Amino acid sequence: MDERDLIKINERIGEAEQSADDKYLSGVLADELVFRNARGIVATKTEFLKNVENNKFERESKDIKVTFDEEKKIALVILIVLAKGSEFRNLRVFERRETGWQCIVWFNTKLS
Repeated sequence: MDERDLIKINERIGEAEQSADDKYLSGVLADELVFRNARGIVATKTEFLKNVENNKFERESKDIKVTFDEEKKIALVILIVLAKGSEFRNLRVFERRETGWQCIVWFNTKLS
């Protein structure tokens, strides 16, 4: 069940980026989020959300893989995102909290 939930969350993150749904993103991204984009720029949650409106473009997620720690409190999600004619590898670390899964680290690397 947790794996399916995280796959849905990660698909929904892409949809929220595409539609600039900062309300959804604000809930799923931890306050202490560290985000590194494909150009190597590091941003906080606040900085990421400020730029959501500028990143409204079509994207598709594929090859989503989820790995858990032994207690299923931390999950590593690796996926490929197709956007702007390129592929990007996204590595996202989620922590299970009382309110649900929240992304605490997100690294984005351009593949092609």
